[in-house]
Amino acid sequence: MRVICPNCGAQYEVPPEAIPEQGRDVQCSACGHVWFEGGRAAPTAAAAAATAAPAPEPGPD
Repeated sequence: MRVICPNCGAQYEVPPEAIPEQGRDVQCSACGHVWFEGGRAAPTAAAAAATAAPAPEPGPD
């Protein structure tokens, strides 16, 4: 996941597990600015359902 400092524009690649779903405060190592980085978006109910169960096979007519 890419994190970009809103103050100076420095970019960081961090593992997705470093930012929880609820987000967290992060600090830029280039300029020292602290901001809240939102977490990974939780999948929508429709997306979760689509990946949880495959579509049923069409039956004989």
